[in-house]
Amino acid sequence: MAKSNARRLIRESRIALRELMMVSLSKIASNVIEDVMKNYRNSIPSQQINATKGVATRGMNEYKAELKEALAVIAREAIEDAKKEIPNGKKIKFSELDRLAPEVAKRVLNQSELLVGKQLADLKSKIFFQFSSSQASTDSESTIEKDLQDAGDDFIEGVSVTAGASASASTIVNESRSAFFYQDDTLEEIEAFQFVNDSPVTDICEDLNGSIFAKDDPDADRYRPPLHWNAVLENSFIKTYKCQVKIQDIKIGDMVFTHNGNYKKVLKTMSKFEDKEYFILELENGKNLSLTGEHPVLTKNRGWIRCDELNLTDDIVCVEDV
Repeated sequence: MAKSNARRLIRESRIALRELMMVSLSKIASNVIEDVMKNYRNSIPSQQINATKGVATRGMNEYKAELKEALAVIAREAIEDAKKEIPNGKKIKFSELDRLAPEVAKRVLNQSELLVGKQLADLKSKIFFQFSSSQASTDSESTIEKDLQDAGDDFIEGVSVTAGASASASTIVNESRSAFFYQDDTLEEIEAFQFVNDSPVTDICEDLNGSIFAKDDPDADRYRPPLHWNAVLENSFIKTYKCQVKIQDIKIGDMVFTHNGNYKKVLKTMSKFEDKEYFILELENGKNLSLTGEHPVLTKNRGWIRCDELNLTDDIVCVEDV
């Protein structure tokens, strides 16, 4: 049985997806700006403010197709890698080279549709907002167009696209592997699962590292990194779909805001009460964060960094950036 290459695949897929997203979104942004400026030039002065109305998203279908194919390739690679991790895995018929198993194909389609929809809505919103600001402050077409281009570039090169690529890569790899492992033919070849993390960062990952779960144990698929025990201090506020809620009051089923700019349902809550060193981060926006040292923090310049490894040059991603 071979060692899993899932982490390598996620890392390489994240880079490839980000490049694909940036190229496709740049083309779409250019189309949107071209249409806005065309409407602006063809309107009488009193109607120029409405230049963004009716602007379509040319290139959207091509982007969806390209992203769907890229995710399908990643899914196939994840499944082929997973086959090497179990006895007789190569003999199990789960995916063919020209198609994906229905369960994985559905995941690929859903993820590509949701991601493209959100990215394009955010991109157009960024460009349209900039147009309203620039149009109100100057009559120069070249200045307005340059402002729109800068706004589009800021979004495309920003943390939202990077985070989307990262989340897409990890989700499609993990879900493809799970779909393969938990089908009946595969489970017949499996006796147990082992939790393996070569470089555990958090307490729970260290505790779980090497743990063996029976194949019918619900925790076998529940515990996936990152799992952060005692990471955010009591009375810290978490943004939910309805309002800000103290972390100790978060319940299973609550919809909480994520770094990807969407809301996810809480599936499990954990707490571990002990005396432990913690850090208070003072941010430029006047807010403070109280975290234990092992808590990962998303930065614009270095990605995910442990709280105790942050320095004054790091630019932390805040809710308004997502």
